[in-house]
Amino acid sequence: MLPSNEGRGYVLRKILRRGIRHGRLLGQEKPFLYDMVYAVRDLMEGAYPELKDSAPRIAKVVEAEEKQFDRVLKIGLTRLNEELQGSFTGEKAFHLYETFGLPLDFMVDAARDAGVKFDDEGFEKARAEEQTRARASWKGGSQKSASPAFRELPKTVFEGYRQINSSNCEVLAIVKDGLGVPAAAAGDEVEIVLDHTSFYGTPAARLATPAFFWLWTGTRPWLR
Repeated sequence: MLPSNEGRGYVLRKILRRGIRHGRLLGQEKPFLYDMVYAVRDLMEGAYPELKDSAPRIAKVVEAEEKQFDRVLKIGLTRLNEELQGSFTGEKAFHLYETFGLPLDFMVDAARDAGVKFDDEGFEKARAEEQTRARASWKGGSQKSASPAFRELPKTVFEGYRQINSSNCEVLAIVKDGLGVPAAAAGDEVEIVLDHTSFYGTPAARLATPAFFWLWTGTRPWLR
């Protein structure tokens, strides 16, 4: 079982991210949970001897999850903590969700820990309004109606004129249905924004050149 956006994998992801958040509250600024995998191995390998061989692989998965979520937390958690000190409306929560990719359940947990009632109704209203604006923008609406998931991002450096491969790219955003999300599951259709890339974005009327992402696991998802 691996962290994902559905089923048991989503429960695992929530547990990991809750641990990451509480680590941050205790002053942990760098990935730390993956180191604890080896402590669990040492404690439990008598009952689960397979941990001796699987611990390094599990640690890599946990570290990747921490690094991925760290990008979300660098700015988003600071803003969330600031908002929790004042009037934390559903509209403000949706802005954090869309612009910084803070997961909804993560903000609900943080609000509960801070003794703040989460505004579910306001959040859903803001989400519905943004989806309407996003659909309008893709149908030729004005730039002002474009999703903040794109508007708030720095400019991507295009490297395609001098090379066909780009290395060590940072994922600035993952956008699904016009909204920023913290991760994508297998089969999801998403847009991925990088800090630099050799990928050439083509208009919908043209056929895009096939391209690949190479991930740390060595897998190669197909992008269209």
